[in-house]
Amino acid sequence: MEARMTGRTIDELVIGDRDHNPLLHDAECAASTSFGEPIAPGILTAAFISAVIGTELPGPGAVYLSQSLKFLRPVMVNDTITTRVEVTEVISGRNRVLTGEAWSRERRIEPAVALARAA
Repeated sequence: MEARMTGRTIDELVIGDRDHNPLLHDAECAASTSFGEPIAPGILTAAFISAVIGTELPGPGAVYLSQSLKFLRPVMVNDTITTRVEVTEVISGRNRVLTGEAWSRERRIEPAVALARAA
């Protein structure tokens, strides 16, 4: 799944969460930090992992049970995020459980943005 992290995407999350951290939307404030510009909340990157699980792998009806995240670098406004989910184990039974790993990468710079383990 690929998505562009626009200012509007970030603003919609900020309004919904009432997260008014100026680092997310105030260019002047962000310029005075080590980031140099506004960043996206890390949890917004994780939302793309949930979207892949619920729409593509395994797809509609899937329930996202747990995750562990590590954010390795910030996501900036206008970065394009590519999210990949890989199943590493299938536990069959009444309720099938998939264990996997997910990566989100910013296309402009290759290092991983977020690493998650979903169960």
